[in-house]
Amino acid sequence: MNNWRFGIVTDCFGGKIPIEKAIELLSEIGFSDLEIAGGQLVKDMQKPPLPGRIAKRVKSLSKQLTDSGMTAWQFHGPYGSCDLVAGSEKTRLKNVDAYKRWIDIAEAVAARNLIIHIGGRNDLCPGKEPEEIFEKNAASLSALAGYSKNMTVKLAIENLVSGNIDLPDVFNRVGYRISDLKKLIDMVASDKLVICLDTGHANVSNLDIVSAVKECGRLLAATHIQESNHLYDMHMFPFSLRQSKSGMDWFRIFDAFKTIKYPYPLIGECANTSGELPPEMVRFYLKAQKELIEMAMSLRHRK
Repeated sequence: MNNWRFGIVTDCFGGKIPIEKAIELLSEIGFSDLEIAGGQLVKDMQKPPLPGRIAKRVKSLSKQLTDSGMTAWQFHGPYGSCDLVAGSEKTRLKNVDAYKRWIDIAEAVAARNLIIHIGGRNDLCPGKEPEEIFEKNAASLSALAGYSKNMTVKLAIENLVSGNIDLPDVFNRVGYRISDLKKLIDMVASDKLVICLDTGHANVSNLDIVSAVKECGRLLAATHIQESNHLYDMHMFPFSLRQSKSGMDWFRIFDAFKTIKYPYPLIGECANTSGELPPEMVRFYLKAQKELIEMAMSLRHRK
């Protein structure tokens, strides 16, 4: 791992603060590596605007990042709203078109990766067998890879959560195992596809995080670094829970990133996306967490 910086998602102050203000505050704290939360740019994630309609704002945002010495390593697109499997072929194609707009926006802000949640959630495509889910996802991703072939941005498919005890009917039958993501990448056969590893998702799905990092290998190009237990997707920072409760040994996890020579900053997710905490408290909290995590990462780097 050549770059031991710790980055953050821009929605860590909640939705009430415009993304431009969030970036300003993050720059003051000392963050230089970001994931842009697409939901901060549009009101309806399922119906992103044509790039021309937000060109002025995107251009201003790109200038702000450049002037602040910040890099948008990742840009997060929609969640379940733009399902790439969908209940019908008409809806699937409509969602693929929506994702093309997200690709355009991510490219416009010079993001290195667009984070994609593949389709297959049970409530969004009921009755479909796993192989059909794979085939529909592959068809959608092939179209998106073809659309972006001359762009810089990569398409980073994220490992999902296998289940949630709060929402027993909303779960993913495929996409939570790293082998599922690699199977899709093999099916599409495009170098535009890479992997985003969400450590919290993997833990809820009872995956071994160290093995998951190593299984991703060179396909790993984006991260969501967060701590959870085996029941809830909690979006907490590393070392927030007792290891006996989370089962996540962060020193071994950092060692795994070092083993595969992961070359990019690790991007953290924060549980304050609803904006429950006042900005002054969030600033203090983020600064302390950044210093703590980078110290831990540095200790493993020198090992």
